[in-house]
Amino acid sequence: MLTATTRKGKSITLARLSKQDITQLRQTESFVCPACKSEVIIKAGNIITPHFAHVSEAECPERTGGEGEYHYQGKLLLYDWFKRQGINVLLEHYLSDIQQRPDLLIQIKNRKIAIEFQCAKVNPQTIYQRNIGYQRANIIPIWILAANLFKRKSTHHIQLNRFLTSFIHQFSRTHPTTLIFFCPEKQQFSFVQDIIFTTNH
Repeated sequence: MLTATTRKGKSITLARLSKQDITQLRQTESFVCPACKSEVIIKAGNIITPHFAHVSEAECPERTGGEGEYHYQGKLLLYDWFKRQGINVLLEHYLSDIQQRPDLLIQIKNRKIAIEFQCAKVNPQTIYQRNIGYQRANIIPIWILAANLFKRKSTHHIQLNRFLTSFIHQFSRTHPTTLIFFCPEKQQFSFVQDIIFTTNH
């Protein structure tokens, strides 16, 4: 995880701190997971993005396996992009009412939107349950798929499966059906719109 809290409840994002600041935090602070309140430790080196990791194998409602560097970089780049747009954005903010922690939580006027950057295939039921949780909290979920899931077959055809179709958005009746992809390496968005299925999926 990129964000954890001190024992006093202050939220810390390591990836936006200098090496000196991280070294000082290691010596002076202890940290807990915002979701399960168990102890987490700092993981930082010259190659990996500085992040936190659980000390023990404690049960955590938001522990779904380790996130890779690709995922970390994508979340941070999206976080920075929203900030540059002047949008109020929180990184990995834990929503205790629904026990979920979106990658990003943004607020535009009175509307809250959960941004999830999905890099790996999971059971579509997991996506469905997370969407239900957000809807229960009156939060709009928007899923941005990692570019490593984008499989082009020809100029106007992409390869879809049941997993990818779980993320098709249609924001209104007049808005086209849309899939959103983001590549952290190229720092580029791709939008697939007006989706028409040519074969069964």
